[in-house]
Amino acid sequence: MKLDLTLDLIGSAPPRLIGDLAREKAIDLSRLFEGDGYDLRHGARAAYDAAASVVTTPRDVARLADAVLGDGYAELRLTPSPGWADLVAGVAEGAAGRLHAVIARLPRHLGPEALRPLTLAAAERGSPLSLTGTTGALKDYDWTLDCAAEAGLPLILDGTDVTRHPRRIRCATLTDAEAERLAEAGIGVELTDWMQAGRLYDRGITLALGRGFAAFEPLNLPDRLHDAFDWDDAVFADLDRKALAVTVCDDTTRDRVKEMTDAP
Repeated sequence: MKLDLTLDLIGSAPPRLIGDLAREKAIDLSRLFEGDGYDLRHGARAAYDAAASVVTTPRDVARLADAVLGDGYAELRLTPSPGWADLVAGVAEGAAGRLHAVIARLPRHLGPEALRPLTLAAAERGSPLSLTGTTGALKDYDWTLDCAAEAGLPLILDGTDVTRHPRRIRCATLTDAEAERLAEAGIGVELTDWMQAGRLYDRGITLALGRGFAAFEPLNLPDRLHDAFDWDDAVFADLDRKALAVTVCDDTTRDRVKEMTDAP
């Protein structure tokens, strides 16, 4: 697959790089690691937050972007912090010309009030928003959602509520009725349960697949999809072409991505 629309910059960071950043900042993260990977015995969120604590500067995110980006197009999630525009520029520096977009990741567990300054930082930069998690009701985040709508920001939501007209949603599966409704609306779906991909692809859903939290949940997705559904290169190329419609990048980048997906 040439398009990776689910990549989390922290969640895909190589453990060795996070360890290097921790040592450079004199922060003890020894409990975060087990062997060559992350120790998730204290929970994935705790491990994620610990890794994120050492990624604070434009240079840090540049190093992560350089490490995780491949030759295709990727959409990278990152939680905004002070100096958001500089962090986005840092990602671009690390990308070194590789096609990408940066999505402002807004975790619902922080609470609606805490997300307001993060939303404003993203809106000022024109960054697409991903409101992640299931804490509270969606209406609790109306301020953030209204801000995104007023700024014309592409939106990604967890769950199957599409009343806010998201570009994509993120969920484990869909009922047949939900699948029909989303297929008609052209809303993309990021699956947290890849085993549902075959059924939903057959029902005409635009699937947005990728590595996600690759460092925490190592998974060779193309191989799994090939083995489970006998998908070949033609199917993967079709997935890329359809996913182009639910990307969150600007028109210039989308044209370059289309050229890439059209190439043999």
